Amino acid sequence: MYSLMDILAACDQICIEPLTATPIGSPCGCVFPMKVRLLLDVATLSVFPESTVVDINLVPLGEKFDNTTAVLTSDRFWHKKVPLNSTLFGNYGVLYISYPGIPSSPPYGSYIGNGPTGSVGDLPITANFINKNQRMNLKTIAIISFSAFVLVLVFIGAFSILLKWRKVANHVEKLQTNFLWSGSNDDSKFHLVKWAKVCKPMRVGGLGIRRLRSFNTALLGKWLWRVKFWKHVWCGDCSLKEAFPKLYGFSRANDSSMAEVMFWFGGQLHWSFLFHRSPQDWEEETFDWFMDIVYSSKV
Repeated sequence: MYSLMDILAACDQICIEPLTATPIGSPCGCVFPMKVRLLLDVATLSVFPESTVVDINLVPLGEKFDNTTAVLTSDRFWHKKVPLNSTLFGNYGVLYISYPGIPSSPPYGSYIGNGPTGSVGDLPITANFINKNQRMNLKTIAIISFSAFVLVLVFIGAFSILLKWRKVANHVEKLQTNFLWSGSNDDSKFHLVKWAKVCKPMRVGGLGIRRLRSFNTALLGKWLWRVKFWKHVWCGDCSLKEAFPKLYGFSRANDSSMAEVMFWFGGQLHWSFLFHRSPQDWEEETFDWFMDIVYSSKV
């Protein structure tokens, strides 16, 4: 009396596709199986409710099926004469049968289209065997494509606004310089002093004229001092205090402004966060998500 482990240990032969090992109890070797793919009405596993496609390998007793057995077995599957437990699997439809010498699809008109819900009936070649999970994937792909298209449009719009703002700033500065040296006349005159020196404060020899780009940067800095990092909505649809209440609970700077927790180093924006303790193991994922949101936000 041999155990299952003894049989498996004795049959150490490795079979390469499309061959497969002989069933347990048969002499060790590799045989050519008949591959059958079925589409079931009822999901076989509750863990995977959308997995309704089942692959079956029919293994011959010898090295291969004879032609008569292969054809008869194929016909029984196509005409649904192979009984399956309808309570467990429901109705079934055959997607394809693969074996040398037999067609992978039935002759036209010989297949009765009473397969699972969603099949198309008398046209097995053009039958619609897309399950719910595949439809969901197509919908997800469409949403992602549309989102990417919208993001590209937003990026192009923001870049266009930036270019237009730079053009307007240059034009306004040109009007200022022309008015400084030419007055209200249209005559062009040579600029005796660089515009950058004219815009310096009067205490260092300039005229104290505000330069548009520097003034805009100063306004941005003033905004950063007014906005609270945790309490105000500056990234996403809610404040970071509402999105990450646990991190806010052990933060050491709950009332810090944006300017107090951000700094520039090497031409890149960095953030400095102070917490009473390090995040626990179960909080690492939340902390990583928090860091991703903060660093991906544009200030």
